[in-house]
Amino acid sequence: MKNTNIKVLSDSLGQRKSRTTVAECNDHIVELVIEPGAFSTSLGSYHHSDLGIYVLEGTIEVTAAGGKQKLESGSFCTVSRMEAHQISSNGKAIYLSYLRDRCGWTEEKSYTTTFLPKVVNVVDKASAKDTDHCNFVIANINDHEVRLGIHKGDYNEHHHSNSDECFLFLEGKYFLAHMLGEEELECFDFVSVNKLEAHKPYMPKRTFLLYFHKKGIRTVNYEGSELNFFTDV
Repeated sequence: MKNTNIKVLSDSLGQRKSRTTVAECNDHIVELVIEPGAFSTSLGSYHHSDLGIYVLEGTIEVTAAGGKQKLESGSFCTVSRMEAHQISSNGKAIYLSYLRDRCGWTEEKSYTTTFLPKVVNVVDKASAKDTDHCNFVIANINDHEVRLGIHKGDYNEHHHSNSDECFLFLEGKYFLAHMLGEEELECFDFVSVNKLEAHKPYMPKRTFLLYFHKKGIRTVNYEGSELNFFTDV
């Protein structure tokens, strides 16, 4: 069970530009990108992976042939593979990227297609849901998916039989029990749970999470029966 407090990590890295891997999820990686001031990437694409971006702090723009998309703090964006794009900001920005491991960046000479990246404001979407339990897909990244989870209550001890699972704690109150004990998560804690690793969450009040895992993830409780934890509501 690996737990990275992204806020603490970003503070410890200070103001310097950096790109740090904070988690591995099957054959994908989650990277923390810190841009201390105005910046713009070169025009390019990932030919072998879709790209997911979640903004933790600041505002960035993703530019493609279809135009520009602004991502503020709390927004998630998907860029399809082989789609030429640029990422830029007028000030400090901190964001997560989610893509296949060892996937090379290719510089492009021009924008290739007229797509416009899909943007979801995760925090607004969660706040608008009038429920204490739902879990639904907000993005598909290769053979993985990103889900927004809204939970409250005491959940069964379980493991995932066919996929690692990572999640970013966003808001609420979250306790996680596992073989090493129990810990209370703070905002922007990023947890990595290996396949077959037993864990038991407890959320005494309404809580928001962002999940990363394979499509078709299977959830099995301690008795060996399968649970329908991912509701798609």
